[in-house]
Amino acid sequence: MENIVFVGAHPDDFTCAMGGTAALLADKFKIHVICATKGSVRQTDEKAMAAHAAMREKEKRSAAAVIGAEVTFLDYIDQEVYADRKTCAKIKAVLKELRPVAIFTLWCADNHPDHSAVCEAVRKALRNEENPPLLYFCECSVSGQCRHFAPTVWVDISSTFDAKMKMLRCYKSQNADDHLVEGATIRARFRGFEKNIFTPYAESFILYNGFKHTQKCLLAELRGMPL
Repeated sequence: MENIVFVGAHPDDFTCAMGGTAALLADKFKIHVICATKGSVRQTDEKAMAAHAAMREKEKRSAAAVIGAEVTFLDYIDQEVYADRKTCAKIKAVLKELRPVAIFTLWCADNHPDHSAVCEAVRKALRNEENPPLLYFCECSVSGQCRHFAPTVWVDISSTFDAKMKMLRCYKSQNADDHLVEGATIRARFRGFEKNIFTPYAESFILYNGFKHTQKCLLAELRGMPL
């Protein structure tokens, strides 16, 4: 079974941005998630910091298990992610092992610097590849921090929307008041109505055109959504 890789900065990024699409793809592909951090912010109390990281890691793995996805953590600290040589090398090593047919990552124009750094690190890791996989960008924020995002591909996630909600509710430390679910629902409804798609729920993406691809658009086959 071929691999598809999703790269995020924080444990909940993957589900918020791409969970419904990942659930659709999990029927035909092996899903692997690279997470730059465990969501732990640096603090003087190292035991508390470690406990928080362990909790967020457990939540992440529980969410990934809903669709049978595997997770690799790069073990960075929240707010300390950079698109430097070391980070690019770490991502490149995982991609070399998995050889995915497609990669999904965060959009570069994001007010959270960790999100922007992950986007740039993925692009750098793929640069100079002779036959790079398809690369898709997604919008992560449920609070408007993602900017200038103009989708080129929409995916109908109505059949996997419940799975996405189940994954989101695994992040109990981040979703005590259910705001992740509420925000993701509003955005999915908006994207489902956009461009005359008229489906209850959708996720949207930008297909990166900076590489020369021989493959066709992977997402075009999902639920017949238009480019």
